[in-house]
Amino acid sequence: MKYYVASAFINGNPPEIDQNNPFVSYQVTITTNIPALRQAYEKAIRNWNNTGIVLLTPSQNAPITLGEGYARGYDGFGWWQSNGSRVTGGTVIQWNRVSNRNAAYLEALATHEIGHVIRLNHRSDYSIMNNSWLTRITGPTQNDINELRNIYSR
Repeated sequence: MKYYVASAFINGNPPEIDQNNPFVSYQVTITTNIPALRQAYEKAIRNWNNTGIVLLTPSQNAPITLGEGYARGYDGFGWWQSNGSRVTGGTVIQWNRVSNRNAAYLEALATHEIGHVIRLNHRSDYSIMNNSWLTRITGPTQNDINELRNIYSR
């Protein structure tokens, strides 16, 4: 009986992740007209796109919405669901709870809530998905990037 073992050899360092070829793409719609929230969502989209793992593209009538409204008593709320191969979901930032927050906090909050939409859960380590870090960082950390790689690499 013969057994075959798959193997590979890479000469040198493997290539970096190609920013133009992310693992997964999502279309998103920003539905808020509140300038501070719109700006926070736009920065959060750039934060996630800069990982090279996901590509969030603003478009009208997208399956993912980024807006404001009732957030179950929290500053923000994010969710996702899968309908076959299509992922839908959205975020809500409760404006009356965050209206006196600075731009950095709003960016961190929007990045965190979009993180839920792209399937990340809360974490207890150094991560944008750790609520206690929202006042100190605004974008994904290496821990978040590693988790995205685990989720989306096939």
